[in-house]
Amino acid sequence: MMNRLTTNCFLTVLILSCSARSDTSIGNPIPTKSGIVGTMDISFDTRLKRGKVGISDRYTFNITVGETAVFDGTIARQPRIVEVTEKKEPDGKSSRRYASEVQPANLVYDIGLSVLNPDNKQQSAQVGVLAGVVLIDQMGVYHIEAGARNEGLQILTRSVGQAPGFRDVFDGTIKGSSLGTGKIKSRSYLRVFGGKVLAVDAKMIDPLEFKDVILAAGPTANYVKASVNGTMDYDYSLSTWFIEDLTVGYQVGNERIQDRISGTIRWVEDDARAHNGKGSYLVNLRFNDAPVSRSDERAVFRSTTSGDDFFEVDEKSPSVTGRIDYVDTFGVGKLTPTKSNVAFRLDCNKITNQQAINLAKILLLVVGPMNDE
Repeated sequence: MMNRLTTNCFLTVLILSCSARSDTSIGNPIPTKSGIVGTMDISFDTRLKRGKVGISDRYTFNITVGETAVFDGTIARQPRIVEVTEKKEPDGKSSRRYASEVQPANLVYDIGLSVLNPDNKQQSAQVGVLAGVVLIDQMGVYHIEAGARNEGLQILTRSVGQAPGFRDVFDGTIKGSSLGTGKIKSRSYLRVFGGKVLAVDAKMIDPLEFKDVILAAGPTANYVKASVNGTMDYDYSLSTWFIEDLTVGYQVGNERIQDRISGTIRWVEDDARAHNGKGSYLVNLRFNDAPVSRSDERAVFRSTTSGDDFFEVDEKSPSVTGRIDYVDTFGVGKLTPTKSNVAFRLDCNKITNQQAINLAKILLLVVGPMNDE
């Protein structure tokens, strides 16, 4: 999918989106305006040693989420390397080229999960890990489930205090880039804001497709398993991720809940980026905005307004808003970052703990497409 080389952008890992207060019900809104603060350091070693077997890009981070959870660890991304050889045909005159995979592409997760004491934020306890390997096949499909060639991804916790330990697994697939396949397309996106229907036209959409993705339960047992379907669309013409039809389903008690996540993550660059390496992602993700129908009678008579109003933030509604600031170090040619220092400054507005944890896990799964492909 997109990368800094082709678009100069995206979200390193909106990694751990919003908060999870273990001392409140997962179905109640987060009581205060809290969010994500922390840092992430990225080393794009594969850009310095292209084609070398055993070299990975590394994301090293320490992020406090909602003043109650800490995610501390690494994600390593290993690229696929193919070796091409040429062999003579039996006639001795012609030859044929053969491609063989010498290194599979994958993501290796090694993330420690800790919680803070709600009554004394100076106290913390590590409760487990989010760990495992996600295999990426030659078609750009992310195999989150365990298989013959990979162990899959899991959350594994230990018993601490009165909280029991458990193990749960992720599942499903995410289909990556359409770039170079002829499937890049255009699309219009709609939202209602300020009593008006707002529209924006995206000219070069590259979808990231979630198919029956299962998010493992955790980091504590009250955060239940969830299923994810839909797409996150990257538009190369606007340097923006558009999310309109991403759905997350889960069971809380006797109630089956189906959340809809929509919104944008928009890249903006400092005027002096070529010299200081600075850029930011403006995050505006909304939970359960009413969708705008494109097929009912009202659609026939509806007028829409285009422009920057589409990207306006509404902190009074359930949402995740704020910015992720980058300072990049560029390699030869000043086009591609070889290192990134990232600061997270995100707010969670009126969302529940379960919603926040679900979003965090989704964004952890797409670290590759959002950064370096």
